[in-house]
Amino acid sequence: LTRTLRWERGRTKENMATELDYAWAAGFIEADGCIHLSQHGHTKVEVIVVQKDIRPIQRLQRIFDDSSKIGVVTRRNGTARYYRVSFGCPRALTVLSNILPYLEHKHAMALLGIQLVEQITQWQGPRGHGVKLPETELHKRLYLVQQARDLSRDAERLSEAAPACKVG
Repeated sequence: LTRTLRWERGRTKENMATELDYAWAAGFIEADGCIHLSQHGHTKVEVIVVQKDIRPIQRLQRIFDDSSKIGVVTRRNGTARYYRVSFGCPRALTVLSNILPYLEHKHAMALLGIQLVEQITQWQGPRGHGVKLPETELHKRLYLVQQARDLSRDAERLSEAAPACKVG
């Protein structure tokens, strides 16, 4: 089972991801990833994964045909080393669109991310640093970012309210 990616440049039949790959990626991102929407000077969507073992990060890159550099994150005291990969616009759209059917807890956030990336890419006006967006466009983007913040806050409240599990 092979699904067509939204972004297929450079893909061949041999390196096309399967539904199983997308399901695995969704589980990995649900467990160890973050879907981040923000508005600080400019609007952005990122899918970020941090992991101690580099191999799952590399597999994630292969699934989405991503050749960006894998970052290395070290704790302040230098004791732990983690690997980090980030998919930003427009690659975030590819990632989110393909894992969406398999997401459970992060499904709503992924939908907001897809909407925001589409809003950004559909913009036909001037682009770049220092370009001021019209108020209507800015409000559309800020509305989606605010919905994401509210969703995150609600998820935090739910996890804090959940009773702790006792082992043994």
